[in-house]
Amino acid sequence: MKKKISTLIVDGKEYTLTDDNKFVEGRRKKRTIDEFREKKGKMIPILVVPPDAYKEGAVYGFSNEKNYKEWLIENKLHKNYEREQKMLEKARRGPSPEERERIKKKVKEATEKFEKFLKENNLKANEIEKIEELRDNPYFSDPIHSAIFYDKRFYNPSGSRIVLEGDPCSWGYYPNLGDLGFDNKTSSILMTTCTEKVRIWDAVNFIEQGNHVVEIYQSNDDLANFWFWFGLWNNKASSALIR
Repeated sequence: MKKKISTLIVDGKEYTLTDDNKFVEGRRKKRTIDEFREKKGKMIPILVVPPDAYKEGAVYGFSNEKNYKEWLIENKLHKNYEREQKMLEKARRGPSPEERERIKKKVKEATEKFEKFLKENNLKANEIEKIEELRDNPYFSDPIHSAIFYDKRFYNPSGSRIVLEGDPCSWGYYPNLGDLGFDNKTSSILMTTCTEKVRIWDAVNFIEQGNHVVEIYQSNDDLANFWFWFGLWNNKASSALIR
């Protein structure tokens, strides 16, 4: 069973959720959940869920890009940071009509391919362990990495889902999930094969000013896990990057 996310470390300062889930304790002050969100929520635009988040029960928040970059370097996760920033700067201008159509076609084909894989192997979309056991299946050889966005928590197969592919040499970027019929719908994310990370924004075109971004390094079966801290990540993703 996965451990509850009970600790948030913001720019090096630790905040802990009480056992009754009613208060957040810092070094000097104890606040209710609502007080904490009101005081800190808007000041923490970047949330990172590192590889061992569920093992340690902790996620990291950053008030600015500088602190986030320093943390990446400290944890040796910064290899592609500069290239990623340049790509995002270009992508924030918004895709051309042709690019939007190309992305829609790409996602449609990738999703149909995944559904075919499930059907051929008599699998349900939430049978994650069985899916993991089929890593040698040709389906996983191409693309090298991708992420499956579910509109239900815990990969519930009763809902809809889309497959967002990465790119073997770069990133898969999806500036407007609304174009794919998936704006404000993502509740769980399954990362496949060699996927390194997924970043989701609560605004289109990867806009961060006044908005929020969360970066995850492992599959997440319930984005509502972050409800205690900000109350905004279940059904809030509007753009995404897959690496």
